[in-house]
Amino acid sequence: MKKTLFGQEFILEDISELGVQDLAFLPEEADRYIEHLKNEKILILGGDILFVDNGKAKFSYDNWYSESTDYLETYQVAKKYFELCKKRYANRKYLIVVVAKGQHNN
Repeated sequence: MKKTLFGQEFILEDISELGVQDLAFLPEEADRYIEHLKNEKILILGGDILFVDNGKAKFSYDNWYSESTDYLETYQVAKKYFELCKKRYANRKYLIVVVAKGQHNN
């Protein structure tokens, strides 16, 4: 599904089957989203990794967060984590949930 976040349209994955209203992205789209957040100087608070097995998403125990008040530092934390996930899950389909300050999921 497409959704406009902070003035930019992104492609999101529907994870309502999990009973949550989080915004999940495929890795490439998550990269694009955090680049947009950096350009808009918006804090990235953290996120979660979801695995996709047999067409169903499920939360992993993998996540990250930042308590920094510097938008660039929060971007760097997220970017570093994304790079780690690309290596760690190279052979597995996964989604990334990103939470940004001021983000509304409805």
